[in-house]
Amino acid sequence: MFTCEAGDLIAVYRNHRYPYSHWGVYIGNGEVMHLTVPEEKVHCVTLDEFAGKDVKECVPCPPDVSRKEVVWHARLVEGRMFRNKPYDVMTNNCEHFARWCHDKARSEQSENVRWWAAALAALTRLFNIRSFSRNKQ
Repeated sequence: MFTCEAGDLIAVYRNHRYPYSHWGVYIGNGEVMHLTVPEEKVHCVTLDEFAGKDVKECVPCPPDVSRKEVVWHARLVEGRMFRNKPYDVMTNNCEHFARWCHDKARSEQSENVRWWAAALAALTRLFNIRSFSRNKQ
């Protein structure tokens, strides 16, 4: 059985067209606050509406963070755009919102995409440089 406490984050693995995790903040009583597209606003849904039958992971509230403050932060932006900005998959997404409620707005998924894109660009440049130097000889 899946259990979370108010103030914990929930990551739901979605394997639709592109695999990703959807993030929300568990606020208690079977409710989750989350940021979605196309609404681009934070809103409250039931845990069943949020996760459905997808695989859920509970990310516990850090011991140095007040669970009440996490819930307060989540409710603070209910019905509004997060950070007064439109949803952006790389800079203002559901994981940014959820992790902001714990401490800092960040998205490991976005960071991983940036890292892999930079690595691929570096490898491409390296390959092109080697290919160019071979052709020159």
